[in-house]
Amino acid sequence: MAYGVTRDLSLSQTPQLPGPFLLFVFLLFIFGSATSSAQEPLSEQKGDPGVLKGIVINSVTRAPVSRALVHSLDNRFATLTDDQGHFEFRIPRTENQTGGSASAEPAPVLVTAFSSGALANQVAAQLAFQVNAISFQLRARKPGYLTDTNVPEFVASGDEGNETLTIALVPEALLTGRVNLPSEATVDRGQVQIYRREVQEGRGGWVQAGVAATDSEGEFRFADLPAGEYKVFTNEILDRDQMTFDPRAQLYGFPPVYYPNASDFDSATVIQVAAGTTSSVNLTPVRREYYPVRIAVANATQGTGHNVLVFPQGHNGPGYSLGYSERERVIEGLLPNGAYTLELVSFGQGATSGQMNFFVRGGPFLGRSIGLTPNSTLSVVVKHEFESGENPAVAVETLSEQPQVQRNADSGRDVQVNLIPLEEFRPQEPISPVHPGSGAGDPTLVFENVTPGRYRIRVQAAKGYAAAVTSGGTDLLRQPLVVSPGVANPAIDVTVRDDGAHVQGEIEHWAEEAKTRGSFNAPGYPPACVYFVPKTGSGGQFRVAWVSDGKFELSQVAPGEYEVLAFDRQPLDLEYENSEAMQKYEGQWQGVYLGPGARENLKVPLIRIGE
Repeated sequence: MAYGVTRDLSLSQTPQLPGPFLLFVFLLFIFGSATSSAQEPLSEQKGDPGVLKGIVINSVTRAPVSRALVHSLDNRFATLTDDQGHFEFRIPRTENQTGGSASAEPAPVLVTAFSSGALANQVAAQLAFQVNAISFQLRARKPGYLTDTNVPEFVASGDEGNETLTIALVPEALLTGRVNLPSEATVDRGQVQIYRREVQEGRGGWVQAGVAATDSEGEFRFADLPAGEYKVFTNEILDRDQMTFDPRAQLYGFPPVYYPNASDFDSATVIQVAAGTTSSVNLTPVRREYYPVRIAVANATQGTGHNVLVFPQGHNGPGYSLGYSERERVIEGLLPNGAYTLELVSFGQGATSGQMNFFVRGGPFLGRSIGLTPNSTLSVVVKHEFESGENPAVAVETLSEQPQVQRNADSGRDVQVNLIPLEEFRPQEPISPVHPGSGAGDPTLVFENVTPGRYRIRVQAAKGYAAAVTSGGTDLLRQPLVVSPGVANPAIDVTVRDDGAHVQGEIEHWAEEAKTRGSFNAPGYPPACVYFVPKTGSGGQFRVAWVSDGKFELSQVAPGEYEVLAFDRQPLDLEYENSEAMQKYEGQWQGVYLGPGARENLKVPLIRIGE
């Protein structure tokens, strides 16, 4: 290791020993001290007292990063790296023998002549363990690098097999560009939006990653971007000179333009951004006539918030906008010629929503109204078909960034049911039931204020698995739930069985992997995990198991055919529902078929994220 551990040795609180024996020990201590003083000091044998050393590097170039702030998660330690990226900390002893809190100096240790070597080795081992634990709680940051993406690792230094504590900082990516407005435009500034593709619940989608204003030259800049896929487009720009504005004259503006020159978000080109690189794009909006749009809301509720979405018909996505006037209860704004879809959603208790299509054809769109209907209420009836006859437990296994998360279901229920929105450009957080049914013993769960759209049903059971999830004859384990405005959905029937498969296994070459990486299951470090990805149409259901000491175990796995993949940390960008995205792992997974009640032992190779 590249950290040295040495200890100051002095007399501690004397144990209660008989007087003559105490004197004998004391004399031995003096004699031992005198003897050791003639020898090479321990600090020269072992290095500096309680020192932890390391280096911060660029994850792409592997070059040292100077003047980076290195700190512990609890903020007890902090320092800057030197010109060569090196840093070091003096680590105090953790606790004294009475269980007190950490002190600023190493706690004194009783050392006698006949045991000084053994005790010194024991103290050194204890401090080495403490230094090792602290090392994995260190993080580094510096402008120009991403935060919260670096975790320390021990990397072979090539010096007699030694290892160096290394923190790799990921350099930010930059995306710059220019919005080219024509010379006849009366405005010279606008706004640009950037969206990043992210994976949630195994599906890819687009989320806003930032908004930038252009300067007087039309230039813009997005910084602090992680590597990934992006789309960029301009906001609508109204070309109106406030000094010479004539409300009776024709209005002009610049509709959104999606890189490089697309008219909607779907058609925009994906920009691949790599860590530490700078990408440049140019956007050229086209000046067009704009016309007033004014749509009354027939049955809006006063005092409730409303969200207005407008987009080209058949091309859902951001870019265009209309506003809602709470006082007049109308939707109004300006749009160029085109066919549009309008969606209006209210918030709060008794939320409503509505949708309509309309056209702007060379003139104002006025006089029409949109009606709102109450959002849907969905009921879920859970039925158990247990072969074992055992009562379900209350601990529910969940997919989380932390392993072995335990939750108590509402009202003591053993089954959690969530709705996962499948619509892009909508919040993707799972929707939980508002309350259980009519009372104790009622197996019904109730979802209220569910907006129209498509949803996936996720069922998690404390004991067993969801063998069937249906609604009106639709198999919701394989097809989405469709909620339509003003249409009542049949109850969702969930059948839970307890004849699932039991799987246990181990990671191939775990000891070698752990020695190479040195930070499996360390504090503050994401643990290794195993993904059970069902093959399409096989009847399986996605599950995850967490790895402990190279082993994993999972019970009540739904019958089906799976591809089993082990990762050194949770792959947050794994789009496991996309067969094309999974192709890059072909040959690295372990295929297995699990029948009802099956018991399997697996040995799975480890996949390192980022390699």
